Amino acid sequence: MTKVISAHQPNFMPYLGFFDKMKQSDVLVIRDEVLFTKSDWHQRNSIRVNSEDNVNNPRSKWLTVPVQDPHDYILHTPIKRDTKEKNRSWNQIILQDIKNQYQKTPFFSEAFPELEKIMDNSDEKLVTLNMKIISWLANRFGIQTEVVMASDLGLKAEHYEWSDASQDLANICKA
Repeated sequence: MTKVISAHQPNFMPYLGFFDKMKQSDVLVIRDEVLFTKSDWHQRNSIRVNSEDNVNNPRSKWLTVPVQDPHDYILHTPIKRDTKEKNRSWNQIILQDIKNQYQKTPFFSEAFPELEKIMDNSDEKLVTLNMKIISWLANRFGIQTEVVMASDLGLKAEHYEWSDASQDLANICKA
């Protein structure tokens, strides 16, 4: 039997294309054993904000989860949970930004309390938070694809060392 296997990094609040890829796959491998890249999608994403012309000239705002400056796999990236701005924690700031922009949209009152529970600032690792969000959204979209963490396959060293990305993908498919 042929299986469709796809792989993706565990991004923060992934875009819809991520979930389309997930839905079209039999197995989605989450690449948590790749190197964390600062100012990438691992810890941040942008949301559309109100502007006078949201069609031709949309504006956006970055939502960012603060992390310690790692030089290792995403798997080991810790969240800086004590980061505050104007006496509010990072998760409260992100939630308020989402609320300000989306509170008048359909399903907001149903979905937002669930997101608040996920974003409670109790996670130690970025990958844990991202996977909670990914699982929650996949469930809301009715996606039941099997998800496997690449680090659970035991194909790479525990901490970062250079490897060939194409060979990594081939090894994942063999596993």
